[in-house]
Amino acid sequence: MPTIDLNEKIKEDLKKIKEVNGCKTYSEAVAILMRSNKIEDIMSNFFSHIMGRLTQLSQSIENIKQSQ
Repeated sequence: MPTIDLNEKIKEDLKKIKEVNGCKTYSEAVAILMRSNKIEDIMSNFFSHIMGRLTQLSQSIENIKQSQ
């Protein structure tokens, strides 16, 4: 599972939104992002990433238990 730096991805998206829409602040860009459908994609990717990490953690715990 590839690791995605979600913070960097969101920062890039906000920078683009800010430039395209002529926003003066990142708060304005966040508001535009929140009203868009893209936020659903970001949240879906975020939760998929978290679930992948939790699965890896669970497997590591099982491996440790089995090795004892």
